[in-house]
Amino acid sequence: MTAIECIDIKKLFGHGDTGVWALQGVDIHVEKGEIYMIVGPSGCGKTTLLSVIAGILDQTDGKCVVFDEDMETMSQTNKRSFRSKKIGFCFQSFNLMPQLTVLENVQLPLQIIEENGKERACEILEKVGLKDRLDFFPKELSIGQQQRVAIARALVHSPELILCDEPTSALDHKIGDEIMALLKELCNKNQSTLLVVTHDSRIFSYASRIAQMEDGKILKVVKQ
Repeated sequence: MTAIECIDIKKLFGHGDTGVWALQGVDIHVEKGEIYMIVGPSGCGKTTLLSVIAGILDQTDGKCVVFDEDMETMSQTNKRSFRSKKIGFCFQSFNLMPQLTVLENVQLPLQIIEENGKERACEILEKVGLKDRLDFFPKELSIGQQQRVAIARALVHSPELILCDEPTSALDHKIGDEIMALLKELCNKNQSTLLVVTHDSRIFSYASRIAQMEDGKILKVVKQ
């Protein structure tokens, strides 16, 4: 089954001669259960592409289908509902709520308050090595710990699609490897799909395919 199908995706920021084409005809095909990575220099359009796939940004042209849903034709309300149920997004900037504790941040994606919501959040925080930081606030954590909270939040509701923007950028090799192993384990267990944007060559071995991106285009896709 196809998880993501992007066909000739283009994205223009601005207008006319002063506009910048962040994406210039991107085509990608990601199968359900696959670990797919996109690599390339800063500013080449990787994060913009993730945002289009998640329905956070609308493309200027082209088609993006996620689990048979055309993201462009969905209303904003339906997009929000779709993301909350189907997608876990780990932002490069983490986007943690500063007024909430670690535990409360991770519980946010659990839209329906369930009896086991806290239990599930505690379980995933233990897996990312933060079981002793449940009542801490983001400002009390290191950058690496904040990144792990963001990853836990992306995983807590067992999404079908996990989108990660530089998930190991603030982690040392040991912790980064543990996080990627956890992501792979959860993908295998839940048949989730993982799409990762990264500069970190240490984690390339986890991918089934790696797409090389430059100047808003996919130059080539290499099977691992």
